[in-house]
Amino acid sequence: MARMIDRRLGRQALLATVRAGPLAFIDRYLEAAQHAGQPSILPARLAAALDNLRHGYGASWIEASRQRRRGLLLIRAGRLEDAIAALRVTAAIDVTDAASAYNLGCAYALSGRRRPALRWIERAIDRGFDDARLMRTDADFESLRGDVRFERLLLRLSGASGLDP
Repeated sequence: MARMIDRRLGRQALLATVRAGPLAFIDRYLEAAQHAGQPSILPARLAAALDNLRHGYGASWIEASRQRRRGLLLIRAGRLEDAIAALRVTAAIDVTDAASAYNLGCAYALSGRRRPALRWIERAIDRGFDDARLMRTDADFESLRGDVRFERLLLRLSGASGLDP
């Protein structure tokens, strides 16, 4: 893809995409493919995902990354309310971010707030989180063990990943 951008649009266009982020890279690639009269190698269903990125993460990817890192550090420091605030910003910026949704579930569970913890764990799964082993063994979810709703989410995730419950 990079070669096509370089050949069709020039080295400056390629360098600009590296500085602008992943969404700009994909946009320039699509532009170069169209310019060359060649079909894109990207799957057709990617268009909807790109729109999500364009209006979320793609618009504020630096802020999303900064808040995600901040949220994780705050969880480690035990500052759960601050972590929740930071991770909620990231989850709102990037509606596809499974990791931040999962970590919000962790922060809520650690703070003893079951309902929002379960809601964010479900959102993480909906956003593509698929590590059933991690969720089953994550010490952050100790307060949720035995909760029928948590067990259902584990079963759903285990079934999706092909693991035994």
